[in-house]
Amino acid sequence: MCNLLGVDAFISVNAGFGDARSAAELVEYVNGGPDTPMGKLRAANGHPAPYNVKWWGIGNEMYGPWQFGHMVLKQYVVKHNLFAKAMRAVDPGITLLGTGATPDEMTVNGISLAVTGKVVGEFGTEADWTGGLIANCLDNIDVMSEHYYSYDHQRFDLTQNKKVPVEEPLVDTLYRPANRVRSKAEAYDEYARLFPSVKPKHLQIAIDEWAFTRVPSNLRQNLANALAFHEMFRHTDLIRMAGHTMGTSSIEYTATDAALNTTGLLFQLYRDHFGTVPVEVDGNSPPPPPKFPVGGDQPKVNAGSPTYPVDVSAALRKDGQFLTVAVINPTESAQKLDLSIQGIQLRGYGRMWHMTGPGLEATTGLTKHEVQVKESPVTEVPKTVEAAPISIDLYEFERR
Repeated sequence: MCNLLGVDAFISVNAGFGDARSAAELVEYVNGGPDTPMGKLRAANGHPAPYNVKWWGIGNEMYGPWQFGHMVLKQYVVKHNLFAKAMRAVDPGITLLGTGATPDEMTVNGISLAVTGKVVGEFGTEADWTGGLIANCLDNIDVMSEHYYSYDHQRFDLTQNKKVPVEEPLVDTLYRPANRVRSKAEAYDEYARLFPSVKPKHLQIAIDEWAFTRVPSNLRQNLANALAFHEMFRHTDLIRMAGHTMGTSSIEYTATDAALNTTGLLFQLYRDHFGTVPVEVDGNSPPPPPKFPVGGDQPKVNAGSPTYPVDVSAALRKDGQFLTVAVINPTESAQKLDLSIQGIQLRGYGRMWHMTGPGLEATTGLTKHEVQVKESPVTEVPKTVEAAPISIDLYEFERR
């Protein structure tokens, strides 16, 4: 299936009730030569050539008491190292992911209170699962896995140790997923300060589970997801990859038919048309300061570009010949943005893809096509961008 889709496989071994020997045997089954014990079994099952899978996760959310085989941090770090050494002995070229959880994640899941007696997780404590892995397992981790989920019109209340409903402007609730990305970036800035070995290793993260969840696949969710995209793009020095939950969340299907849903349409838009080399975006309208106490799902500095409430991200295509600029308007009123592009000469024409729908609950799938992407020519590089309400515009300009 991965070969058919043209994607890299990512396998997580069972680090709960599983053991290091079984994990190593799985690596050998997948990547070992046909002359190895497990490689022979793979060949007998019809695939003589190794699969050469590079991405391997050790466990999944092992910080969580909901996981079978969960254990306290000081015990788990020993287990992680046993797994890593056994797996690398079979294939030294694999990329190993540790299952991390920064203090914000430990807070919003109520784990910090359970293990430390404090609601807000603190660095260097049992409520800092990622920090514990860095301190004890850094040589056996290539990339750190981090997860988060955000909820429409809900926030984590630090006084009640639970998620509570919140009445807030649309733009605030749509930025909630992006704020969780921002919290990860702030946490790893702190790790770089606490652990001098982090910077030389250039430890990166994989946000391999994330979602604006319990919201249908509609335009509201798309705007929130796009804002999360942009915050990830702003931290690509830290974020190696991300995996949206779930793979099936981007399609609508029956026993006989399938189509991209609204979420899939968003991923397709950015995959097909947005660049891959980040370009700096500056402005004079930074995001507002936090309304709620810092901790849990509230970072020290709110997410977003300095063009608030519009969010802007820019990138060059890999060949450097095209500049792409994405503009998100997460408000229900039209917004204007003065645009000045510096350091590059562009041709006076280009293309623009416009995504929107008749309302926040608009959707797209097998039977409905309310959210659409429309392409149109751009005859000049605009000095002022007019962003329609609840919309995403992606511009492309060719370099001179």
